[in-house]
Amino acid sequence: MIGVVLLMFITGCMKQDPTYEPTNNQPLNLTKLSTKGITDQQPADEAKQFLSHYEEVSGVRAVNHNGKIMVAIEIDQDDRFSLQNIESKLQKELKQKFSNMEVDVSTDQKILFELEKLENEITNESISKKEVNKRMKKLRKLMKEQT
Repeated sequence: MIGVVLLMFITGCMKQDPTYEPTNNQPLNLTKLSTKGITDQQPADEAKQFLSHYEEVSGVRAVNHNGKIMVAIEIDQDDRFSLQNIESKLQKELKQKFSNMEVDVSTDQKILFELEKLENEITNESISKKEVNKRMKKLRKLMKEQT
């Protein structure tokens, strides 16, 4: 009886849990924002599309308004050791791509969450231009505090 239980325990431990498989093969889910409505989000959509081609990036959120673009990037767990290098590399490339805009990039989860909320409000048109500007200023200040 004990042998059977022990055998079942060992066999159960040998199975590989599919949740631990690398997620690099999964496509990145991008939220396309409207080019109409309260503010044209085409630059934000372009930034998301541009960043989606990087292996390290597992999620990206972006919003733009009044010549500023704010991007939050989620980095794969395996690449978190070189987080600062990845963040600065991607910020540099985004600044080159959007040279006519002020670019802010963050890998902070709180910024990612807040930009997701802001994206949803812009998509649903449940926020004014003034409020978008106010929230972006607040997020930019939060980004600067964290660096």
